[in-house]
Amino acid sequence: MSSSHDIEIYVRSCGVIVGATRVDFYDLLRVLSGITRLDLNMIPARCGCHKLDRHLITALVERCRPETHTFHFPIGEVIITLQDVAIIWGLSMEGEPVKCQEPNRTKIEWRAYCHQWLGFRPHESEMRTKISILLSSLSDRLKHIPDIDIDTPQEAVDQYARGCALLLLGGLMMPDSNRCSVSLLYLGFLENVTRAGTYSWESVVLADLYRELCTASQVDKNTIAGALSLLHIWALSRIIAVQPMNISTMLLSKKNQKYNK
Repeated sequence: MSSSHDIEIYVRSCGVIVGATRVDFYDLLRVLSGITRLDLNMIPARCGCHKLDRHLITALVERCRPETHTFHFPIGEVIITLQDVAIIWGLSMEGEPVKCQEPNRTKIEWRAYCHQWLGFRPHESEMRTKISILLSSLSDRLKHIPDIDIDTPQEAVDQYARGCALLLLGGLMMPDSNRCSVSLLYLGFLENVTRAGTYSWESVVLADLYRELCTASQVDKNTIAGALSLLHIWALSRIIAVQPMNISTMLLSKKNQKYNK
């Protein structure tokens, strides 16, 4: 089963990596402050760097039942919950709902909108649709922004923080089915950097994952999007049978089995 991991997006404690492009922002204290105000600062530190186990994701999709939004196992039914998201990613369970309606803007107006809130005007080739920008183009733009120091205007710092937040939203938290772009509709919630942290990002991430699991479980579907990294970490922490075992633990287990015999 294909997934959003096809674009090789990793998040580390020092930045975001999209493909071969790395965007460092956590060594910039002023940008870190902006990411903290957006309430997304805990995700990179808690996510780490790992590759998705596609076989595990496929097995979970096959066990998913849309009627109850649960995974059916021989021992019973389980599902990832809001509490799991809070523990794994550190997102708040409280806040305003994330809901929006697409504004009636032309592609030129959307590019001007990016210039206002992100600090650059993307080329037409960088726009996948009139309301979505390629993740690789966004990361390249952030990479070539001049260094941020104590003399950098706060507006430029906020624009950089919004770009990093878009990478997290479109590359990790809520990647869409095309696996290479992020909707600019999210940018509407990031205009006010201070207020952006009051939204319930946890709820929308989990709702999006539920929807993607239900869609992917249909017979005629063979792709899946959504917060698969979150699902992967949850499965490894909650399902003992799929937890990886290191060599020393395996040898010790075999030694104990031999001794018990």
